[in-house]
Amino acid sequence: MVDSGDLFFNPRSATQDPDAARVRADVIARAYARMGAAAVNIGEIDLLGGVDFLNKLGRHGIPLVSANVRHASDDRHVFDRYLVTEEAGVRIAIVGVCQPHLYHTTPTAFRERIRLSDPMEAVKEVVEELRPRADVIILLSDLGIHADLRIAKLTSGIDFILGGHQGRYERWPRRENGTFVTQSYQKGMYVGRLRMTIEDPSAPFKNAGEAREIQYKIDAIDRRLRVAERAKRTRPSPSVSAALDKLLGEKAKLQQHMGTVRAATATGNRFEWFLDGVHRTVPEDREMAAWIKTAGIVKD
Repeated sequence: MVDSGDLFFNPRSATQDPDAARVRADVIARAYARMGAAAVNIGEIDLLGGVDFLNKLGRHGIPLVSANVRHASDDRHVFDRYLVTEEAGVRIAIVGVCQPHLYHTTPTAFRERIRLSDPMEAVKEVVEELRPRADVIILLSDLGIHADLRIAKLTSGIDFILGGHQGRYERWPRRENGTFVTQSYQKGMYVGRLRMTIEDPSAPFKNAGEAREIQYKIDAIDRRLRVAERAKRTRPSPSVSAALDKLLGEKAKLQQHMGTVRAATATGNRFEWFLDGVHRTVPEDREMAAWIKTAGIVKD
């Protein structure tokens, strides 16, 4: 379980009621620790709490990562640039990167303590260092989808970029230079789930989830076909017949492509990306509910 950044604070509450904002952030940190978070990337809004407070949150047991947040005094990294974990014999590296500027309401005193280095250069440096040490490299990014795609285009060796900051609904991952890029929407409304099957750690990944994307397009064509077929029965015309034939041709091409994708992703390194909606029907953890109640958080 990982988070791409901007997890702990709401910009408005962080400036209007900083004490309450810190209580809320503490609840979130303990909840993430309870759920076994493997890594949390530091986003620009997280920095509203200050380095000392973020390190305090980290002591709850959540690893904080950032490759480009540095101390202004000596240029040391404030947080771990990355972490490497091993699952079923596969070495997975998780890197974090933040916006290259501080949020506009960040206190002046804090601004003088840190600097944010260029995220592109920071990522390139870390990925180069990690290549001999990791089988899978995952970047947690707080840069936004367009910057993520640019990093993927200019940096080889990243397998997945799990992005944030914009909170876009990315139903299907995008691909750039062998890197798959996606986001999980905003406010915890969806959980992004990445399921990997790894047969050869040195080989690239194939998107087995593309079959679901193709089926989604086929289902959309089927809906249009039903409309066209009704139109052909009620008001037949050459244009309606032509539209129906075109849709049938598009469906046939997609079905052929579906067979190709399924055959290509039946073996080798492959993955599927899912967006799971979070519903009120999911039972609450009693201890977490008690933390939230104690903190006085009624709604967020």
